[in-house]
Amino acid sequence: EQGELFGEMAYLLGEPRTATVVAETEVIVLALPPQMLEELMRYSAPFSRRIIGSLCQRLKVMNQQKVA
Repeated sequence: EQGELFGEMAYLLGEPRTATVVAETEVIVLALPPQMLEELMRYSAPFSRRIIGSLCQRLKVMNQQKVA
């Protein structure tokens, strides 16, 4: 979906990516070098909140799947 993030877990954990993303339609992808991601997280509270929100949503889904 528009505005979705991917690859941030690999960066934050310092590990290889564990997922592949496939678009169903034509999309524009913004690939950030690690140093730019680090600066955005340091100096942009909205950007940091977006990453934290994305991670929280994934955790919520995983918890729901585990309970089901």
